[in-house]
Amino acid sequence: MQINPATAMWIKILIAICTAITTGGLSLTGLVSAQTATSIVAIAGGLTVVLGIVMTAYSSSAPGPLAPADPPVVAAATRLAELPVTASAADVNRAKSAVTNAAERQPAKG
Repeated sequence: MQINPATAMWIKILIAICTAITTGGLSLTGLVSAQTATSIVAIAGGLTVVLGIVMTAYSSSAPGPLAPADPPVVAAATRLAELPVTASAADVNRAKSAVTNAAERQPAKG
């Protein structure tokens, strides 16, 4: 799945809450009236479906609204790794240099 892991986590938490409500795992008895509880269960069921569709629709191998593009260092390393075994030494050196340059430009974490 190519959704940003932080975004996917929040979507999955919402799906879990909605699932708990619709399956009775999270009882609404005593919290709200029976009529309100019925409405909440219906809304939670709808949200479960919609969020499931969102998780599927945004799963892709390409960057998108929930999956940012790879950082330059990752893109450069991928290009290096995907070089054919028949690549010339000059091509390999250029790809290695691109990875090194991208790594040096990447901001430090921490």
